[in-house]
Amino acid sequence: MLLVAHRTPETAAGCAALAAAGATYFELDVQVSHARLVVSHFLPVLRRRGWLENDNWRVRRSSSAVGDRSVRDVVQLVPGDRGILLDLKEVEPRRRSELNRLIAAELTDRTRFRVSSRNRDDLAELASAGFRTWRTIGSRRDLDSTMSDGPLPDEAVTVRHRLLTPSTIERLHALVPVVVAWTVNDVSRARWLRNQGVDGLTTDNRTVLVRARI
Repeated sequence: MLLVAHRTPETAAGCAALAAAGATYFELDVQVSHARLVVSHFLPVLRRRGWLENDNWRVRRSSSAVGDRSVRDVVQLVPGDRGILLDLKEVEPRRRSELNRLIAAELTDRTRFRVSSRNRDDLAELASAGFRTWRTIGSRRDLDSTMSDGPLPDEAVTVRHRLLTPSTIERLHALVPVVVAWTVNDVSRARWLRNQGVDGLTTDNRTVLVRARI
């Protein structure tokens, strides 16, 4: 089973501990900041560029983004035998285009990386650059749209776990080889999803990494 560590730790020791617990992939939320490819989950408040950004309940000044870690630096923390999932966080067309350009230019080892996004155009652009893609499904609308598309060009779909039922898992497997559930922090839910046929789990919980395979 694929096990994805949600939000990669800030130290090599932290990454090594999650790899030892069973993580096969490490997720990085990637954006463009000051012409750099960076790791950050902060987005403009109300999706409008200004002086405030938020990450769920956390808020910061936009000027703080200059201190975001570069993707290259974070990649160096992850054990070399583990994969990296790049979750694309830009939403404005110009910034999305720049993000895709930087990913293609800077991350030359295509075999190690996967990219995930709701945006099909971005996935197609990065697939043409040699990356394998995971389509993100975060809402019922996304799910219905995906299941009406027919066979997908992506390697996987990564789906909000509460949208998954035995029948939707079966229908998604008819469209794409791999179904990954996110973000699953309860061990019993993780085991139920595994038993229903999901191929991977994204989690913040180290215990899920250890026990989801048992």
